[in-house]
Amino acid sequence: MKKELLIKILQILNRSESLQTSLQQILTLFKATGFDAVGIRLKDGDDFPYFAQEGFSEEFLLKENTLIKCASDAGFCIDADGKVCLECTCGLVLSNPIYPTHPLLTPGGSFWTNDSFSLLEIPSEDDLRYNPRNVCIHHGYASVALVPIQANNTIVGLIQFNDRRKERFTIELIEFFEDIASHIGEALMRKQVEQELMFNNLILKAQNEASIDGILVVDEHGNILHFNQRFVLMWDISPDVMVSKSYKDFLALVIDTHTTTGDILHNLQYLYEFRYETSRYDIVMKDGRIFESYSVPMFSQDDKYYGRMWNFRDITDQKHNEQTIRAFAQTLEIEVQKRTRQLNTLMSELAFRNEELQQFIFIASHDMAEPLVTLSNFSHLLHEEYAGKLDETGNTCIEFISASSIRMRSQIKSLLDYLVLSNKVPLTMVDCAVLVDNVLLDLSCIIQETSAHIIVETLPSIFGNETELVLLFQHLITNAIKFRQLDVCPEIHISVQRHSDAYIFLIEDNGIGIDSRHQNKVFHMFKQTHKRNIYDGFGMGLSYCRKIVTKYGGKIWVKSELGKGSRFYFSIPLSP
Repeated sequence: MKKELLIKILQILNRSESLQTSLQQILTLFKATGFDAVGIRLKDGDDFPYFAQEGFSEEFLLKENTLIKCASDAGFCIDADGKVCLECTCGLVLSNPIYPTHPLLTPGGSFWTNDSFSLLEIPSEDDLRYNPRNVCIHHGYASVALVPIQANNTIVGLIQFNDRRKERFTIELIEFFEDIASHIGEALMRKQVEQELMFNNLILKAQNEASIDGILVVDEHGNILHFNQRFVLMWDISPDVMVSKSYKDFLALVIDTHTTTGDILHNLQYLYEFRYETSRYDIVMKDGRIFESYSVPMFSQDDKYYGRMWNFRDITDQKHNEQTIRAFAQTLEIEVQKRTRQLNTLMSELAFRNEELQQFIFIASHDMAEPLVTLSNFSHLLHEEYAGKLDETGNTCIEFISASSIRMRSQIKSLLDYLVLSNKVPLTMVDCAVLVDNVLLDLSCIIQETSAHIIVETLPSIFGNETELVLLFQHLITNAIKFRQLDVCPEIHISVQRHSDAYIFLIEDNGIGIDSRHQNKVFHMFKQTHKRNIYDGFGMGLSYCRKIVTKYGGKIWVKSELGKGSRFYFSIPLSP
């Protein structure tokens, strides 16, 4: 009977059925031998619930399905090794290491008894089980056997036999059940591998069908092993070719649709001779499509050649886009060259016009200066010769002529100085602290006359031309002194902040300020925002400043309110 039962169980385990179906059929065979109840527990996380059973009541299963002992804090009880504690006799069998000696277990790790009621007589301090529930005893099961299921030297479950009659087991029967449990353990391992393999195959199939590439796998002789639907659609392969799986039929189709038959045949011959090589090349079809072909060999770990996998990707649109981009780039390059030539021509003409303009201004300024000198000299002579002979109106006219000629000469000189700033000059590292000290020394007379108080913070060294920087600071400081409030001593503060790419200088004063309507005009030539009879000058100083700062790649701006002073900022790049 044992032999027949073992043969039937082995037949069930060797069928290509699910694990649930196989184990349930085995339990049915066990139940048919006369036991009141049978069950199989399998590992699920840290617990071992019933995977299949026959004969146990719902009440029994509700109490016995889980073996985990819950702690008072709603967590799991953990032993000294950090493992979850499993309760009662099932927990003892499942927690026992493989093949150790234990007074309640067989050498194979099984527990069995023909009189379970005797377990109730064991004092709690002598009971080797963890938190014994004795549910089997309370449900009247006198004979109980628990046989561990092992896989890879690990206990993964157990088979449970319960019967209300006594004397149902012998050691020989338990050893027979242990042999069956070993076969179940092997089947568990095999079926788990089969399920994993099946799952991986499903993933691989889904990936193949979802791929935008056509995939073809051939064996070592070139015969077709596998292909996806995308491959069939790309090559428009007839069903009879795919059914035959013959490389000759497929090769004939390739030759018929390929524009360069010699190239593909040469490549296939090369890969056949040099199996370790990979390949990548473009295939041009007769209908105008372009496929990118990529091929890799398939070798086992022991270097056995199994064939080759091919990937085909339709890159027709990509190639057309590349051609369009190249054509556009060529057109753009031609247009850029054309515009560059036009710009160079305009720049040359502009440079020529600027040179002519400068020459004209110099000549005109010289020609205008001569009559002004004569006018100034004769007005001076008139004043000396006829000072006492002319009436008040005549003397006023002579003074007006003299002042106008002097002012005109100064304006011409200022214009020439402004043009000189356009010339390129060598840049060196200039110590602004020393430079400003020298400027203040040059302005010492006006500083003393106006009782100006000037604070200069630590200033850096910058790239620039010393003469131009002297002119820059001199104009800004002079303006701060000149445009002071009546009966108020000028207060001037010079500071700087370093930024990531430039120094930002600030010259702040307590002067009369600038109306917001005029703040964008003060840097233009000959622009004066104050009355000439109160503040002298021609409106060139700040235009000088803007010219210098712009020449260095910086900016200059002002923030001001009438009656509240002005703050002039300018930036100088850290490197030229």
